[in-house]
Amino acid sequence: MQQNLSITSQIKSFLKDLMNIKNEVDFAHAKERIEAGVYFRGFNVWVLICSIFIASIGLNANSTAVIIGAMLISPLMGPIVGAGFAVGTHDFQLLKKALTNFSVMVGISLFTSFLYFLLTPIGKAGTEILARTEPNLLDIFIAFFGGLAGIIATTRRGISNAIPGVAIATALMPPLCTAGYGLSSGQWGIFLGALYLFLLNCVFICLSTWLFVRSVGFTGVTLINKVKERRIRSYILLFVFLCAVPSFYAFYTLIVKSKFEHQAEQFSEQITQYPESYIIRKEIQYDHQHPQLILSFTGKKIPQTLIESWKMAWQKRFPNAELWVIQNESLQDVLHAEKLDSPLLEIILQDKYKELDRLKKQNDSLQKALQAVYFSQSDEISLEAETLFPEIKDLAYAHFIHAKDTIPLVFVSWHANLSAINKATQEEKLQAWLRVRQKNKHIQTSNFFPSQK
Repeated sequence: MQQNLSITSQIKSFLKDLMNIKNEVDFAHAKERIEAGVYFRGFNVWVLICSIFIASIGLNANSTAVIIGAMLISPLMGPIVGAGFAVGTHDFQLLKKALTNFSVMVGISLFTSFLYFLLTPIGKAGTEILARTEPNLLDIFIAFFGGLAGIIATTRRGISNAIPGVAIATALMPPLCTAGYGLSSGQWGIFLGALYLFLLNCVFICLSTWLFVRSVGFTGVTLINKVKERRIRSYILLFVFLCAVPSFYAFYTLIVKSKFEHQAEQFSEQITQYPESYIIRKEIQYDHQHPQLILSFTGKKIPQTLIESWKMAWQKRFPNAELWVIQNESLQDVLHAEKLDSPLLEIILQDKYKELDRLKKQNDSLQKALQAVYFSQSDEISLEAETLFPEIKDLAYAHFIHAKDTIPLVFVSWHANLSAINKATQEEKLQAWLRVRQKNKHIQTSNFFPSQK
């Protein structure tokens, strides 16, 4: 029993020593570093303007790498951490200074991005812009843990390599630039969504900083009135909760949407195994009141009875959703619109190549059979013609294509001692006989006989 307690004590002692952070906190100089980050004059102003321009260009060009570069040089993190530190240490002079500088920074950032997007308008918001317009619960976790890593790195002794990563993780610049885009283009949904994401990041960076400062025991201005201190703490937590409520709803909506899209994908894979028919376009449109799955097919037509059975199965699984099946959509139009994925395109093309190869082999076989018939006809006609017309020296039978018709043609070579008048008479008789013999009034004869090599 004592041995077990000893092992447990050792484990607790090890974990306590492992997780202890107070020994590495630089209490003496941490406040100086944070106040230096809060400072916003001259150099920091121009760095902020440059980073805003870079981030705006990255959003305009839909380039993640450029946006990351802008976040690395942005000084926006300083006043936010300073505000959280000031609240945690009850240093309201520092809080006032941090909030003032923060407000100026936000104003300059919005004006700079607004000016950029006003002078260089983009027709349609790219994915990098749209990604900053619908914040949810996941963004809260990113901001909280990013801010926690930031204050830990700022207050530790020595130089930390975590600061660049924190700047990227907290992603303060892109939402501000996106808000500037929404403002310049008059898209208030984008403006408010991006501004809310920025506010959410700031609040939870402040919260994580405040909690860290209180937990490690930073000393500051002591409030004589403990009731007032508790009231301030309650106000902070209430404000944080109110800021987070919309993100909870957004996260719930995201979960419901993801679940619907996943189930719709599974449903489409289960029902659409119809021979020689291919899905060339699949659209899952989620709306809380009217979600839809739209399937466009090309190839062999699917029976209407089968489509109705699909719709019944869909209604059982999704009573409020609709299933649309579109058939015989032009493959060329879809390819032009670049909406067909390459694996499906490869399957369709392989089937088309197989069909073309089969038709080619069938055509070759028919050609050989037709040639055999022609050769047989040519031999029969030659024997009969030479019997009926002894003046014929040689005869050949062929077909040639003229416009849309195939016309039989008989080449005749007459004996040299036959006079021109008799040759013309015999040729008329031969052509009349051939038309009756072959039951084809379009048969032609020709005195030109093809040479044999």
